[in-house]
Amino acid sequence: MQHRLVIIGSLYENVQLVIEAKKRGYYTIVCDGYKNGHAKNIADKYYDIDIRDTEKVAEMCIREKADGILGSFSDLVFEKITEIAHKAGIEWYASADMLKYYRDKKQAKDLLRSLGVSVPENRIINKDFSDEDIKGLSFPLVVKPSNAWGSKGIYVVNNSEELRLYAEKSAEISHSEKVLVEEYSKGGEYNITSFVAEGKVYVISCGDREKTRCEDKSIPRLSRIFYNTSRHDDIIEAARVTLQKFADAVGQKYGVLSMQCFFYKGTLTVCEIAGRILAFENDIIGAHSGLSINQLLLDCVYDKAALKEKLIQSRGYVPSKLYARLYFFAYDGHIIENMDNVYELCKYDKLTDDIVFYNEGEKIDNRSTRSYFATFSFTADSIADMDRTTDHFAEKMKVFSTDGKNIICPINLDNDRDYK
Repeated sequence: MQHRLVIIGSLYENVQLVIEAKKRGYYTIVCDGYKNGHAKNIADKYYDIDIRDTEKVAEMCIREKADGILGSFSDLVFEKITEIAHKAGIEWYASADMLKYYRDKKQAKDLLRSLGVSVPENRIINKDFSDEDIKGLSFPLVVKPSNAWGSKGIYVVNNSEELRLYAEKSAEISHSEKVLVEEYSKGGEYNITSFVAEGKVYVISCGDREKTRCEDKSIPRLSRIFYNTSRHDDIIEAARVTLQKFADAVGQKYGVLSMQCFFYKGTLTVCEIAGRILAFENDIIGAHSGLSINQLLLDCVYDKAALKEKLIQSRGYVPSKLYARLYFFAYDGHIIENMDNVYELCKYDKLTDDIVFYNEGEKIDNRSTRSYFATFSFTADSIADMDRTTDHFAEKMKVFSTDGKNIICPINLDNDRDYK
């Protein structure tokens, strides 16, 4: 019998997933609220249903006799797939009971702390907090929405006056009276990607998160993820132990398990754990690990034995090149008039992948699901070569609004690093 796979999300990042599923002979059904999503053009069937209407999507899954569901690039998609799968009776690697530990920042960190894992000192406070509410916390603090996603509404503050101002802004994002505040972590920051098979965690990649400081109090923006990590072995083993504790505690037996963390003086401190691939990294994670992320995702649904075998065989893989992904943000509220520079940069010979989320004539909306303006992947033979390439892109990337302004936020990378 032919498998019938529902893929939640039709934008560029799921095109290759549809292609790989069809190569395996699966019947593909793509669903989301975007009427012209790229993946819908190549799927066997598609539906224009807002994924937040989980009842309607679940009814579609039942009607289509779907026996699998996938989609792995945002917290919102992960959350809604979990709800849809539960309602439609489709197997999925996270249950409704587990969801709170992936989506509720406070509950996740309370769980990690109970497992002996280092997390930033944090607490939930009202936006009109008292001094007693933050007693014992040391500035600088990070203030963020208590229940939102997409790295929006996150600020770094140095005193209680700044905290009061930016707690109000952060609360607007989550439409709540409460915000999460936590102490700012020290050390290098990393993205860890792992897969779980038969309850065992296999870490497949570790990338440096390099950021640009913002003009306002916003948390420094992610600018580049570089897969040539210093202290690589120490971080991977610490990450594996931490993620294994988490998987055991929540009961995750299969699927993606990713983490953002800091590593400082031998201690790993967890910022976030997610049941998805982070930051559109699937292509460079695959190249760096020698694995196909889309194949692993499909194996999570239909061939768990193959998933385990691929993860075991990949251990010890050493990539022959360096990989990086560059992220560009745009200033909010501007209407795009000219993207000629972007089109030219997409022809660059060292570019391995490009995703541009906006078109000419559109208005920048940083509260939408489009967290970035564009993101580009590169390969290089040396650190110096990678720095030259990404510096070139950072300098040349310009997009002009209807009032003639360049609306791309600047990137300023610190290339004075000590990578192995």
